[in-house]
Amino acid sequence: MTSHGVNSGVHTWISSYLANRTQYVCCPGSRSTPLPVLCGVPQGSVLGPMLFLLYTADLVESFELYPHLYADDTQIYGYVVTQVDLSRK
Repeated sequence: MTSHGVNSGVHTWISSYLANRTQYVCCPGSRSTPLPVLCGVPQGSVLGPMLFLLYTADLVESFELYPHLYADDTQIYGYVVTQVDLSRK
């Protein structure tokens, strides 16, 4: 995040926002035991789209492939022409 201009105060705030979250499932008359959320961003959150953009900003430069980024989804593809292309990372 720092490489994209997010200062340490904002980084601390975002980390706090994402830390110590739990989730559970409710059904009529019962509720599951809360479990920790270890990754991701709360769906429908105001920060979700911005955090997705920060997370994927370097993706295009990290691969010698062709990414398609749309909303909160990423598709990466490449062309395989020779056997060498299969071993490319």
